[in-house]
Amino acid sequence: MSSLDDYRFRCGCCDEEHVGLPELGFRLPDLCARIPTAEREGRVQATSDTCVLDDEHYFIRAVLPVPLLDAQGARLEDEYNWGVWVSLSQQNFLRYEELFHVEPPAGEGPYFGWLCTELPHYPTDESLKTMVHLRGDGQRPRVVLEPTEHPLAVHQREGVPIAQLIEWMTPYLHPPESA
Repeated sequence: MSSLDDYRFRCGCCDEEHVGLPELGFRLPDLCARIPTAEREGRVQATSDTCVLDDEHYFIRAVLPVPLLDAQGARLEDEYNWGVWVSLSQQNFLRYEELFHVEPPAGEGPYFGWLCTELPHYPTDESLKTMVHLRGDGQRPRVVLEPTEHPLAVHQREGVPIAQLIEWMTPYLHPPESA
């Protein structure tokens, strides 16, 4: 299998065959998303890749890759990419903006950050330290979590069974109909 876009599975919800899995991303860092909509305009400056809160909190969008495991626990070629937000220092944020559309110079980064997105099906009781690895050419950076025993950090190191990920993603394949 060359890509998750080629992956097919029979859905337990609708009994139809689906192709690929939705990769979840979040419009804003959690801290900003919790701000009442009426207050956001004056406090949050956001693009599709960066976000600044109150001119003192700096966030970037990144991908957090997790290896996939088959039913026997063997690692697949593909990985699942969570679309997350990570906080950076102002200095690293400005440097990131400077380098986003170019190839980062040798030895640039990684940058320390904090994961600022609560992912579904993972505990949210602790802040997770990250290292942000630049990729340049307009690609979002890759996030590597500090190697802790948090289930997300364990999944990033060891992999997540694809059947479990399919179960988690099924609601996103079948969102509730809007009224």
